[in-house]
Amino acid sequence: MKKISGSEARALRAKGAQLEASAVIGKRGLTDENIKIINEAFLKQDLIKVTVRKKAFENPKDEVQNIATQFEATIVQHLGSALLLYKSSED
Repeated sequence: MKKISGSEARALRAKGAQLEASAVIGKRGLTDENIKIINEAFLKQDLIKVTVRKKAFENPKDEVQNIATQFEATIVQHLGSALLLYKSSED
């Protein structure tokens, strides 16, 4: 995971506001299909948005961190059900 500066995070959040969600994580949690979709999205772009339904996890903050770790991505923003992940193509 790459550490990003405050100004980089601000720019990424602005860019992320325009994105549609690449994947939706629902009550079944992070499925194989979600993993495939997210991996494919990271092949196309560095910044993706994922929607995490409220009932998907008992402790969403921990699970969001686990999701970022699994994809070796940096959490740019987690606001409500929207999760903005950044993975440098240089990684």
